[in-house]
Amino acid sequence: ENCTARCAEGYEPWCDDEPGPRDGCQLRCNARGFHAGFRCVGKPCRAPDTSDIAHADPLQACEEGSVVDHGGRCTPRCAAGYGPSVEALACSLTVLEPASYTCLGLPCDAPAGIVDA
Repeated sequence: ENCTARCAEGYEPWCDDEPGPRDGCQLRCNARGFHAGFRCVGKPCRAPDTSDIAHADPLQACEEGSVVDHGGRCTPRCAAGYGPSVEALACSLTVLEPASYTCLGLPCDAPAGIVDA
């Protein structure tokens, strides 16, 4: 017989015989017990949508890509001349904290080499 591995909210099963976590992995049972084991791992977070962030890098919101692993961090990306309002967003069970960031204009350097300025 088989049974389907299930985990608590925010987690997903990772069966020992699978290359990665996925919902619905199957555990096989025989007279000696379960043939394959599993563990529950935290689900990843989706990176913020760049269309919702003014002056964000149009290619991707996080240095790490469009998906951030549970326990990982999103390093914000902004367009040239702008910097992020936070250093990083932390991922915990599908939730980024803080949920997003803003891109703020960076200050200009004072001009140099101007006579009598």
